[in-house]
Amino acid sequence: MINTVWSKYRVEFGFSDGRKGAYLGDTIEELHNAIDSDKRLENDMWLINSLKYGYFWEFQDKPYETKEYTIDNCMGFLWTVR
Repeated sequence: MINTVWSKYRVEFGFSDGRKGAYLGDTIEELHNAIDSDKRLENDMWLINSLKYGYFWEFQDKPYETKEYTIDNCMGFLWTVR
């Protein structure tokens, strides 16, 4: 999806309309802070919560590891742990 610098935790997203982004953190808290600080997202609570908690909603009771998730072929998320 997006080629950026690595950190321990990373979440990327992309939409079929061209919107995309990537967030990094050495801890889950840093990752969430990076998402919260993106002013482009401040009016889209569904997207903010999906980026922050979508992994845990989709893959409940599983350890945080690299996973990809697509919604209706128009929105993709990639959660990565290094």
